[in-house]
Amino acid sequence: MSAAGGAFIPAGSFASLRLPKVLTNVVQPTITAGQTATFTWTPTGADSMIVSLYNQARGGAVVCYPADSGSFTVPADVTTAAGSGGWSTLVAFDASVVTVGGRDILLFGDSY
Repeated sequence: MSAAGGAFIPAGSFASLRLPKVLTNVVQPTITAGQTATFTWTPTGADSMIVSLYNQARGGAVVCYPADSGSFTVPADVTTAAGSGGWSTLVAFDASVVTVGGRDILLFGDSY
């Protein structure tokens, strides 16, 4: 991938952008306050995962960054903080740093 550049980032190559494999066999639990919630998936080889719990009624989110091991259990105290009735997401991501025009740029490639 290449970019033409602009006011803040000069033209350069983003060839090191990595994208994880698409997530498969994903099981996303129902989030119930005070109970653990276990997410499962087939590992992708990604740098890390992002597990997010959102609750619009409470006006916030809880975000965890587990390893791409194929399973992650959100502790009960975290679901208590997030509350019931929200929704969750599971994302695999890879991160790369490139230097363009003397500036370090963090690139995230993600897969749902």
